[in-house]
Amino acid sequence: MNDEVGGIESKKDGTEKDAVEDKYKVSYETARAQMEGLLDSYSINVHILPEDQKGSMEYIIEWLIESIRTGKIEIQSNNTIKHNLKERKGDVGHLVYMRLTGAAENAYAAHKNSFDAHMAQMGSLCNLTKGAMSELEATDRSVAEKISLLFTSV
Repeated sequence: MNDEVGGIESKKDGTEKDAVEDKYKVSYETARAQMEGLLDSYSINVHILPEDQKGSMEYIIEWLIESIRTGKIEIQSNNTIKHNLKERKGDVGHLVYMRLTGAAENAYAAHKNSFDAHMAQMGSLCNLTKGAMSELEATDRSVAEKISLLFTSV
């Protein structure tokens, strides 16, 4: 039997695992609904962004939806974001980014370097320093940076 998953055709015959399908923890529709709930809670509307920003924001949103589908991030019922780390840091297996605050926005604004600004903002949302955030594994830093990019549109 052939199925199409995420635009990729895969063979399923009941004897081999379908790696494409198995990597997802939730459907695209479920992940999209969770992301839309987060966007609504921050009043983020991509459709009203300036044309030169729409494409970037749509990319970030789709990237984060993929991260929800694979379990890298989970949107919690209170619109906090649980970030399941690819590589544990000591006893820490996940970070929880609280709701965006003025303190997080100030942490972002205090840095001239874009990367430092994103790491400072996300660190302030989970009570870590910019330095601690910068020590995350590359994939985990990328997740934090994409979330921060989403928040900069608020």
